[in-house]
Amino acid sequence: MYKVFIREEPVFICNSDQIKAESADLKIIHFEINFDWSSIIDNPPRGGVYVIGDNIDLIWSSFKGCFQEIAAAGGLVENSNKEILCIFRNGKWDLPKGKVEDEEKIEDAAIREVEEECGLERLKIVKHFQNTYHTYEMNGVQILKTTYWYSMRTDYYKRLVPQLEEGITKAEWVKNDDLEKVKANTYKSILELLT
Repeated sequence: MYKVFIREEPVFICNSDQIKAESADLKIIHFEINFDWSSIIDNPPRGGVYVIGDNIDLIWSSFKGCFQEIAAAGGLVENSNKEILCIFRNGKWDLPKGKVEDEEKIEDAAIREVEEECGLERLKIVKHFQNTYHTYEMNGVQILKTTYWYSMRTDYYKRLVPQLEEGITKAEWVKNDDLEKVKANTYKSILELLT
């Protein structure tokens, strides 16, 4: 199953057996050859939609054909006090991430982006834990961004330095008890990672 956020609405690409009971009331569309994605991309159904068929790889390939793809990598970073590293970018709470450069390994990009966006050092990847997918438009081009997320640890305790030129105005360690402020003003894909 693939789950893509289009304008903050989830689009599930799956077969009929993968429809989750808690969201079975969402609109269901059956995929066919020459499927027209435009209505979903331009105006995703409120609450989300299932696009189902027998061959998930074929559906996913058809969907991806509507976009220019960008790979990004980032981290859900925890320090030894069990605090989570969060950034405030362009008016919303987020987790540090950024574009994978040409010829760069995804894991290296994840560490580099977190370090650059937060002025952080001594990061260690614990494991890859999830990919997220979302779309947006940039200069008239539809973009599909795949973000590779890694669980990371650090013992770095110096002051964090937000990367202002990337629209980041805060980089903070947030205690689990204080994550509600982040969850109240973040993207749905980030909310899922934090949950």
